[in-house]
Amino acid sequence: MGPKGMNSFNHYAYGCVCQWLWETAAGTIKSAWKYEGDICTWTFTIPEGTSASVTLPGENETRTYAPGSYTLIW
Repeated sequence: MGPKGMNSFNHYAYGCVCQWLWETAAGTIKSAWKYEGDICTWTFTIPEGTSASVTLPGENETRTYAPGSYTLIW
């Protein structure tokens, strides 16, 4: 990588390398949420070989999630 002002992730080579890192080497965590009135629904996927510590907004308890897909509603 060159000086900060010289880097563009719109350049094909940088974009391809970063995409590969995020999707393959890093094991991308997928996450999506939606609000309907006062209810929030959060769907997320934890990749194999990892875990995630999650603390929902307004809560003090942290929960650990193993690899898999989850939907939380609060």
